[in-house]
Amino acid sequence: MNIKNAGLVGTNQRHGQEYNKSVVFEHIRLFGAISRADISEKTLLVPQTVSNLVRGLIEEGLVIELKQSNVTRKRGANPTQLIVNENAYFTIGIQVQYSRIFAALVNLGGRIIRSMECHWDLPSDLESFADEIIGMSNELVKGIEGIYSLSDLQGIGVGIPNLYGKVVSTFPVPGDSSQLLIRDYLKRRVDCEVIVGNNAHLAAVGEYWMGRGKVPSTFLYVYIGDNVGGGLIVNGEEYVGASGKSMELGHIQYMPNGLPCYCGARGCLDQYGSINALRKNLFIEDDKSLQDILSGASEHQLAVIHAGMEALAASIVSVLAVLDTSTCVIGGPHAKTLFPYLLILLKNKMREREYVVDVRCSEMDIHAGAIGAASTVFHDALWCKTSNMLKVES
Repeated sequence: MNIKNAGLVGTNQRHGQEYNKSVVFEHIRLFGAISRADISEKTLLVPQTVSNLVRGLIEEGLVIELKQSNVTRKRGANPTQLIVNENAYFTIGIQVQYSRIFAALVNLGGRIIRSMECHWDLPSDLESFADEIIGMSNELVKGIEGIYSLSDLQGIGVGIPNLYGKVVSTFPVPGDSSQLLIRDYLKRRVDCEVIVGNNAHLAAVGEYWMGRGKVPSTFLYVYIGDNVGGGLIVNGEEYVGASGKSMELGHIQYMPNGLPCYCGARGCLDQYGSINALRKNLFIEDDKSLQDILSGASEHQLAVIHAGMEALAASIVSVLAVLDTSTCVIGGPHAKTLFPYLLILLKNKMREREYVVDVRCSEMDIHAGAIGAASTVFHDALWCKTSNMLKVES
């Protein structure tokens, strides 16, 4: 057997230090005002190491020292409390849907500082698409203190839908028979980090990052947009699969030999339990009409909604049977609208199988994709990934 290194590599002091700094920052981010002594206790890092790492975070502008706390101590001065400087970094999150693009300038605390929306039809040529994203981004940063150009951003995150098993991350380029990745093309046009990913994947990261400890480090995320998507967070990190196309919940086969799907298969969940399927079966075209129906549905309309949610609930429970996660978050633009219907069916099906799963609705609003895209930039730069310790020196 010819084994090179069995997939096992060591680390060095520099990478270990960067990892420890990320761990310290994450504790400050999660716990709010916290002292160096409390960080040392929670991380098991020695006090001197914590002090050195905190000093570096303060110098980078990521962390702020508060005035002496009101906590009374028997001896010595009250401990200095540390908090995250929410305006240290800004990112732009882009949520691309089939008919519109929503863009938001987001600070490190997850607050939307400014946002805008435009109508758009996918797919389009790459150059026009990039022009639109860059134009919206430039408009968002105008007049923001400390931001003079896109190069002052931590980065731009772009969340895009999947079109049949193939992420919409490529567009035909006029005069070029090849296809260029959106990320590579945007990187040529802007002087900051660019992350492009599936809307549902990025929204899952946003749920974890913005949740600040409210969700566990491992959970299933179900994204209810026009179609059904999903994300899986494992120990705080996104699982994307071998080709980046994991958790395509909309293409689970719900009905063998069922309705034809745009992916080429038959019986996919998207044809039964998605918003697009509900619109088609209720003979409506927009979200307002859907809201109107839900507020006063007829017996037939309720039956259509029930059938769609039945398909979605059955598929989610099947996925939970494989993953065995303790938590399932329902998110995306239409989550809050459909959650009451979906939760009843999920509880009944989980009771039948004796599953104990905490099913909850996302606290993010209809722009979960944009917030998730922005969060992913922060998460990628600041999260304490174990893979960061295993980087190979170039």
